[in-house]
Amino acid sequence: MKVPYSLLEAEILSSEFQTLIGTFSDNISATVEAVVITPFDQPNKQRFFLFYHLFDNDAQAALTHEYNGFFFDVMIIAKDNNGAFIYEDLNSWFMKNNYESEYPACPLPATGNTAMYA
Repeated sequence: MKVPYSLLEAEILSSEFQTLIGTFSDNISATVEAVVITPFDQPNKQRFFLFYHLFDNDAQAALTHEYNGFFFDVMIIAKDNNGAFIYEDLNSWFMKNNYESEYPACPLPATGNTAMYA
């Protein structure tokens, strides 16, 4: 079962993994365009991506346009060789692309404990 991140946790993860931008994923034959914070639930996440593209790839504007919730996810936005966008949550992307050895494991959302990075 997937658990949402708090806004602070999502901000930390998104910031730490901005280095992925520009990297190529052999698994999906795509280049990472952005690492963004999105709403956690699927309907709001889909609206986020719509606004993301309408607001000229401005993730902050897309997130704050309508969403007032408290549950967040961190997503990879990649573009394949045909120009199609691919959206995948950070943890899934790491697992599919075998980045465990190059990057630290993506932490699970905190469950009431503040020691997210022990």
